[in-house]
Amino acid sequence: MQKLLLLFVALTISCSSSASSSAPKQEPANQLPKPAATQQIPEPSPLPSVKAETKLKAKTKFSFNSHVGAAEMISKTEMCLIISNDNLAEGDKVSAIFADDPKSQSLINAVVEKKLDKCGRKNHDVLSEVFYYSLKVVDGSYDFESEYQELNPVAIAFVGNSQPVNLKNGVASVDLNGNGQSEYFRACTSNEGVHLTVWSGQPLTSKRQWHWYIDLSFDTVPSCTKKDYED
Repeated sequence: MQKLLLLFVALTISCSSSASSSAPKQEPANQLPKPAATQQIPEPSPLPSVKAETKLKAKTKFSFNSHVGAAEMISKTEMCLIISNDNLAEGDKVSAIFADDPKSQSLINAVVEKKLDKCGRKNHDVLSEVFYYSLKVVDGSYDFESEYQELNPVAIAFVGNSQPVNLKNGVASVDLNGNGQSEYFRACTSNEGVHLTVWSGQPLTSKRQWHWYIDLSFDTVPSCTKKDYED
């Protein structure tokens, strides 16, 4: 009888173990399922500001043909600019060098007022097409003779330059094209006209960068050399 009782207990324990192992495991009621991993989307790159876009724009390269011209005095506060450049705007800065006296040159700073159909009284004999602008004098002066305007000298004028003009001992110089070397200015007369020139160094001994001729239509005392006008 005791053996039968032990056998019955053993069978009962075995059945309970089998039922427990075969039953599916259940997650605890208070454990929430883990969320699925989300893919991170990269932030878009910020658009460049207007200031940054301006910095990205390439600087206009200085050209002697389109950034240098001639300027005549119309009054003590106004000038006429003649230049082979159709793209100047109101407020553009212009510097004018009067180089008729090589040892006492004068500087006038001005700004563009507006574009004109024509201005000035002299005949500018150049190969390329020219355009006319009125200028307002900002600083500087010249001994202007309104009664004898045809005798007033013509200045060498330039735009698009950020370097200050150096006026030392009456001689003007400035690095126009940004190559680290200063340009110099010269004006001389032929039999009936004026030759304006810009040089890469001292006039007549360096490379001539720019030349402009003005027909005065009256006799003058020649002061030019062949280097002033010959190619």
